[in-house]
Amino acid sequence: MKVLLTALLLLVGNTLLAQTYTMPGTGTSNASTCSGNFYDSGGPGALNSNQYSNNENGVYVFCPSASGNRAQITFSMLDINNNDFLEIFDGNSVAAASLGVYTNTTTSPGTITASVGNASGCLTVRFTSNGNGRAAGWAATLGCVVVACQTITANFVSSSPAASGGVVRVCQGQSVNFVGSGTFSTSGTGATYTWSFGDGTTANGTNVNHVFPAGSYAVNLTITDPNGCFNNNNLNRQVQVSTTPTINTSATPATLCTNQFSALNAAVTMTPYVVNCTPPISGTTFLPDGTGVSYTTTVTTNCYPPGATITSANDFVNLCLNIEHSYLGDLSVRFICPNGQSMVLKAYPGGAGTYLGSPLDDPTVGPGTGRTYCFTPTATTLLTAGTTSSAGSPAGNSVVAGDYRPVDPFTNMIGCPLNGNWTIQVTDNLAADNGYIFDWGFNLTAALNAAQSFTPTIVSQGWVPAAGLYNVNATQANAVMGTMGVHCFTYSVTDNFGCTYTAPQCINVNCMSLP
Repeated sequence: MKVLLTALLLLVGNTLLAQTYTMPGTGTSNASTCSGNFYDSGGPGALNSNQYSNNENGVYVFCPSASGNRAQITFSMLDINNNDFLEIFDGNSVAAASLGVYTNTTTSPGTITASVGNASGCLTVRFTSNGNGRAAGWAATLGCVVVACQTITANFVSSSPAASGGVVRVCQGQSVNFVGSGTFSTSGTGATYTWSFGDGTTANGTNVNHVFPAGSYAVNLTITDPNGCFNNNNLNRQVQVSTTPTINTSATPATLCTNQFSALNAAVTMTPYVVNCTPPISGTTFLPDGTGVSYTTTVTTNCYPPGATITSANDFVNLCLNIEHSYLGDLSVRFICPNGQSMVLKAYPGGAGTYLGSPLDDPTVGPGTGRTYCFTPTATTLLTAGTTSSAGSPAGNSVVAGDYRPVDPFTNMIGCPLNGNWTIQVTDNLAADNGYIFDWGFNLTAALNAAQSFTPTIVSQGWVPAAGLYNVNATQANAVMGTMGVHCFTYSVTDNFGCTYTAPQCINVNCMSLP
């Protein structure tokens, strides 16, 4: 397939051939190394004789053998056929950020190195090929680079308005000024400062201003030096923007004569701001027939405080899939969180000839109709042991919808970041059946975002002094006018954010009273 690169190590007169790693045709392999040669499944050999195979779906995870290092792959050649895909991910699973996707190319990507922000230091390589032709594949060498980052700490200097009780409270449309600084173990020369405001926007510099929409936000500062090293601490400065209260006013009577009394009343309801971080629901994912082929579908969460993690299995309410598949027995299903931690929902083998949902048991047609299967921390029945009912075409035994116990416990996910890409990975291990995930999503306990919710409180309220107002208190007043016409009065509320809201109430004096 390709000329073997003879990376030889001379050890006291003896020659030791570098370790050879070849991509598995299916499944996942792992290596902890900082040296060696890496080839496609055809292995080393003449350029065109050892091509990779059709219908491959393999993953190789390379992690540094020395703590504090970052994995590195240097390609000497690359030849990938059209609609075959070589993917490289910046972490220890395919859930990590992508560093490149290569198809229909003979251009080598050169050297690819795990990023400074990649805590694992690993690189994950996935290769999938279809059944329509092959190519020579690739040859690469493995190595590591030393992470030599200085310690950087982001510091919060001040805000204007200042925080009260750890929270900066402002009115709608009001600008907030933030000042930050950095502490460096070596040097801060050339460092960049990027503020993230929690509303999807950023600004650069040590001194910035920002206007927030109504809501609750966590503000953070990332400091990056010229080597790509950055601080690991979160400021999490909380900003809350006041909500508009509901003010209902009335006048009884609203139409009267001169020198008659109208009773003015007001009722105020403060408006809560409730953070809702329910993760989004995915779209439809086709699960074609395959033998050891994995399919993934991902949803992204981004509204939790930066750095927040799963701390208990009970942080999960449930994880639900609406799915149909004509053979439960050949599936394995895994739930993967943003940092690569995972749990098995359904293991292979298991499930015999049972359906999921109401499938059309013919790989050439579809889709059928899904049923919703939820995995919860408290359920006691595995999916493979669930009650069945007749469904599908031709009719067969299908697991009924309901709550089920995953194979792995939800404690597997403790430490997972709340924000990021969450993935369902379905592996089809046997031929002749297919299916669809119509949608999936998961729910976390509301307590995870309750700290960001708030309700403003009333500091002062009342009718604004004006000619004709008498007997004024917090919610009531009497209005008596000596002239005809429409006379309007103002009711005012000020909250603990320092924001003032008003509402008018008018009376119509349309007749003269008798002396």
